[in-house]
Amino acid sequence: MRKPLRVLVATGVLAAAMALPGHAQHHGGSRLREIPHNYRDGFWLGFSLGAGNESFRFEDDPGGYSDDITAPTFSLRLGGTPSQNWLLGAELFAWTDGNLSNSYDEYRNVLSSAMVIAQFYPIREGGLYIKGGIGVAGNYIRTVGPSGFLERDEESGIATVFGAGLDLRVGRSISITPTIDVHHQFFNRIDVRERIISLGVGLTFH
Repeated sequence: MRKPLRVLVATGVLAAAMALPGHAQHHGGSRLREIPHNYRDGFWLGFSLGAGNESFRFEDDPGGYSDDITAPTFSLRLGGTPSQNWLLGAELFAWTDGNLSNSYDEYRNVLSSAMVIAQFYPIREGGLYIKGGIGVAGNYIRTVGPSGFLERDEESGIATVFGAGLDLRVGRSISITPTIDVHHQFFNRIDVRERIISLGVGLTFH
């Protein structure tokens, strides 16, 4: 998991570096140009907190997805700006749940992903965008039984995301960004598909 994670984060940083020259030219040669309210340029960074409804299904189970479990989510995004209509970069996402039950003294489940993403703004000077991405997924489970026996299980797979958001400018380069995302994670060894529908709000720095 560590090597693919480094590759994906490096992709986001590279996209930002490629966009920086255009950013410098804009400020160096167009000082008198009026800047649109939703102007996007150069490096960008965003993070958000939210709540995600997680459910799963086994590929050979005709019963569909399980009941939802709601738990906190976190995402961190960064990258560059090829144009006013597109942002490219990388995203780290995590959903985590921990409950006590009759079977375990302690239980922790973390679903995470590291993805290459693209955000498309249909209106050039608007804040509404749609997002898609693909990358690697991780499933980490930690349990402690009544006797104190500790067990860990880790699984890797493929992650995808499709979602939308709205950048609401509150400053020249800062937006409050509500988001809705649908994450799917596929784990081949245990033949299971995870789905997380996440609602969040965060800050984006353009």
